[in-house]
Amino acid sequence: MKKKLIDYKQDYENLTTKKNLSGNEALKAVEEDGYALQYVKDQSEAICLKAVERNGYALRYVKDQSEAICLKAVEEDGDALQYVKDQLFFDLQESKPLFILDGIEYSEGTARSMIKKATE
Repeated sequence: MKKKLIDYKQDYENLTTKKNLSGNEALKAVEEDGYALQYVKDQSEAICLKAVERNGYALRYVKDQSEAICLKAVEEDGDALQYVKDQLFFDLQESKPLFILDGIEYSEGTARSMIKKATE
């Protein structure tokens, strides 16, 4: 079950005292709440992946977005597409779907178009 907005507010209040997280402390924090990524000082690929896996919207706090991180975020929550910073060009065959959201297959071309609109 997904959290409600009020639950996130409580999580934020609990996290505000913990800034500049790193290492295992950072990994544990993002495993509990993907939004904790905003307090992570040294973001590794693994920490960012865990954060967006927990909550796709955590993509907004990823400093160095990779294709893998962006795809994981969008798989978790399609609306996270709006936080993709750069137009990523995925190395996929045209006939192969990039991702499936609510039973709808999104191709590479569609995803490029959506990313372009989200970053404008």
